[in-house]
This record gives sequence, C-alpha cells and structure tokens, in this order.
Amino acid sequence: MKLYLFDPGNGVYEGETFDESGIIDINDGATTLAPPAYAHGQVPVFDRQKNEWTVARSVLPGYCLITAP
Repeated sequence: MKLYLFDPGNGVYEGETFDESGIIDINDGATTLAPPAYAHGQVPVFDRQKNEWTVARSVLPGYCLITAP
C-alpha cells in the first residue's frame, strides 16, 4: 500500500513510502490520500480533522506558512 507521510504536529508533507506489512500506523503521520500537485515555493499540508490536503505557501527555505483554522 502506498502511504503519504506528513509531520503529525503541523501536517507538512514529508514524502511517500510503501507498506506491505501493515507496520505503519496511518493515524500517526501517514495517510493513503495523495497530496495535491504543488509548485516551487509551495508545500502540501494535511489536516487530520478534515482528512484532506491543502497547499500552503512556503515562506523561507525549509519553512512554510501555516495558518490556524
């Protein structure tokens, strides 16, 4: 199964992996929902409450602007 990883604290996309063994807990920083397409200077952010991705504008290299709901 293909999984998409995100930081559990802020939802920022961290990449993808495959899990055939069922070891990865999808409630702790992983989802089966693919992130949306994004451009340079943007980063996908996963909202666990809404179970959906949004795209945030990256402010500085290595950081992104995340606004509270």
